Amino acid sequence: MGVCGAFLTGDIFNLYVWFKVMLSASFVLMVLGGERAQLEGGIKYVTLNLMASALFLAAVGILYGVTGALNMADAAYRLKEVEQPGLVTALALMFLVAFSIKAAVFRRPAQPHPRAGHHSVHLRRSGADHPPRRTICAAS
Repeated sequence: MGVCGAFLTGDIFNLYVWFKVMLSASFVLMVLGGERAQLEGGIKYVTLNLMASALFLAAVGILYGVTGALNMADAAYRLKEVEQPGLVTALALMFLVAFSIKAAVFRRPAQPHPRAGHHSVHLRRSGADHPPRRTICAAS
């Protein structure tokens, strides 16, 4: 459900909400067995993803403050009119880092429990595939 919602939304805040739905689902699957290693991996996974989500939410707030829009196509159009290129670059870097953390581009100090790896691969793939898809849609 979270993956479908993330791919079908056209609103950047709804994208944030659907990523949180995916985080909740993946956390539940990760700690389902209740073993110590699973719980430790789950806590580290949630902590790292909450930091990425905070960065993503901050970027969403700045985007709204700069463009006045949360619709991705409308925001992309309005970003062309922004007179401060440094702000747009900083905003793009915030989104890049948030998506990179969610896509597991940066090496995590402790990987999740091996039994939970299958679901986290799908979660990482959806986070990695989403930004280029939206960029192409917003440019057309």
